[in-house]
Amino acid sequence: MKFSKKTLETFIDLPKDLTDLMEDVGLEVKSIDGDIMNLELLANRGDHYCYMGLAKEIHGRTATKIKYDTAKKTLPLDQSKKSNDLFKIETDKCLAFSLTPYKLAKSQKERQTKDKYILDILNASGVNVILDIIDVTNVVMLEHGQPAHVYDADKIRGKIHIRESKAGEKAALLFYDGLTELPAGTCVIADDEKILCVAGVIGCRSAETDENTKNILVETALFDPVSIRLASRVIGHTSIASQIFERGGNYDAVAQGAARAKKLYEQIGWVQNGGYQITPDIIPIKTKPIKLDTNFVQSELEIKISDKETEERLSRYGFEKTKDGYQTPSWRVWDIRGEKADLIEELCRSIGYNALPSKLPPVTQGAKETGAEMRRSEINSYMVHNGFFEVITDSMYSPKHANAAPNKDHIALENSVEGGYAFMRNNTIVQATELVSKNLRVKNREIRAFEWGKIFKGDKEIDILWGVMNGSDTNALTAKTFLRNLFDDLSLDAKIEYDDFAESAKVSEWALLNPKRRGRISCDGRGVCVFGEIHPNLLNEFDIKNDLPVYFSFDTKGLMGLMSKKKKYESPSAIIPSVRDISVTVPYGCAAGDVAAFIKKEYKQIADVKITDVYDKAKEHVRNITFTLTFAGEFSAEELNKLILEMMESANNFARK
Repeated sequence: MKFSKKTLETFIDLPKDLTDLMEDVGLEVKSIDGDIMNLELLANRGDHYCYMGLAKEIHGRTATKIKYDTAKKTLPLDQSKKSNDLFKIETDKCLAFSLTPYKLAKSQKERQTKDKYILDILNASGVNVILDIIDVTNVVMLEHGQPAHVYDADKIRGKIHIRESKAGEKAALLFYDGLTELPAGTCVIADDEKILCVAGVIGCRSAETDENTKNILVETALFDPVSIRLASRVIGHTSIASQIFERGGNYDAVAQGAARAKKLYEQIGWVQNGGYQITPDIIPIKTKPIKLDTNFVQSELEIKISDKETEERLSRYGFEKTKDGYQTPSWRVWDIRGEKADLIEELCRSIGYNALPSKLPPVTQGAKETGAEMRRSEINSYMVHNGFFEVITDSMYSPKHANAAPNKDHIALENSVEGGYAFMRNNTIVQATELVSKNLRVKNREIRAFEWGKIFKGDKEIDILWGVMNGSDTNALTAKTFLRNLFDDLSLDAKIEYDDFAESAKVSEWALLNPKRRGRISCDGRGVCVFGEIHPNLLNEFDIKNDLPVYFSFDTKGLMGLMSKKKKYESPSAIIPSVRDISVTVPYGCAAGDVAAFIKKEYKQIADVKITDVYDKAKEHVRNITFTLTFAGEFSAEELNKLILEMMESANNFARK
């Protein structure tokens, strides 16, 4: 967000090392263009979205006195004695609300803002100059961090209600054509007939002010952060005001902002016209006091610091010491959770992280890797050496993903902020398919990715290892070879089966694999992996038309618990083994693995057989499969050629049977 250093100087004297100070307290200075400083604000601090918030941050660090004179910058409000006179709060999503009525004291020819201070503060932050009575509300927001809104009072019918929208209810939003339907439960400001404003997000044309407005109602309020975040996302409108409310506003600023607005309105010819009303008149959010003793502070900071200095430093940030502990200021109730660590962080910012002692942690001998950790390292190494990239995907997904999932029983998240995070995932094949789709859209067809993740079924959180392969040379058979070699590397006896199995219904991904191109790997009688080409129906969901990606997933718990075969050491041969490739025509219905097993069984001269390539001849209902043969012992070229011809004839005959 952009701020003017000259304007900030009217709130507090700025240090020479302002940039370094801002960086040290966590406010990254992205750029400086003359007087304009562009800051990357903290995600959990709504109070930083204004000049007063930055001034308090500088005061907390430097103890420089804040120059902004509240008494001179505000005017007292004539408060209404009648309860619920102007408005009524009907939802707990509104935490505090105030209205002040004004009337134009005398007619004016010009309603555009001319005041240099107002123009400068608005232009510096990129806020549009619109109309004098609207510009005042934006100044209040930028100065105090208190969003304000102005209504044309003559366009309001009956009493104002702060309530939740009804199903199917529509509003004439500013900057939007026609009427926009709001989700049921959205916090709105309405009169007896229509919606006047979506609380904290955007106003409506139904009570919009213009050059002819003569009576206004000025609102300052505090709303529930979650409700504002949801409304902003659904409507698709974000502003400085909504960002402040989303991070948590300041209750004290509700009244302060109204008093500041009165001063500014009187300067442009408006006078209060009736009683000011605020509800409630006490702070609605309470935090527990935080007790902090000297020994704990000195232990955490590793410096000598007295109770008096601790109290003085914390008081600069608004933390008042009482008999029960330090009380959190109203503008920090959203990010301070009543923990000692919160105050330690404030002290660190006050002293300066670079001013605190630092030392490297002690080095100790680490524990020996467990068997599971060693196996995971082996798997990672194998994956990377075979061209795979490790990825991280979300453990939550959208209704679209949930509908595509084979198991519709999901854990739903209540009040999810983003629609894409509405459900805890119970499978990974849907996200794997989406990963392929996203890569294909950017012309990346060669894909090899894997992830150690989690899925959620019922009350169980299940660890899972999954991967996906795609490319011109990728199919179910090459994936089977890849997985078989992995099990060989792990010294595990693997059995591959292709039919449905007893618990196939419990394996979510099985139903989304092509029935004729899928398989299951088991070890010691326990199923640990399923693999296969992704089902065409799921590919269609993600608009994948010309590719056949292969997916695999492991039962991580089962995989990690398997015992490796004991390896008998054999001295390496001094003779370099002979390696040759042969091609065998295999009809549909005959498994390539069966052909490989036949060759190894019938010819003792073969030390190893691997399937290295597949060429599918769909019209002839056959596949040309390339087997790489490693021979044991010494052979002349003539002996090898004779043996290879014999093997090819035998293998072709076996396949045809």
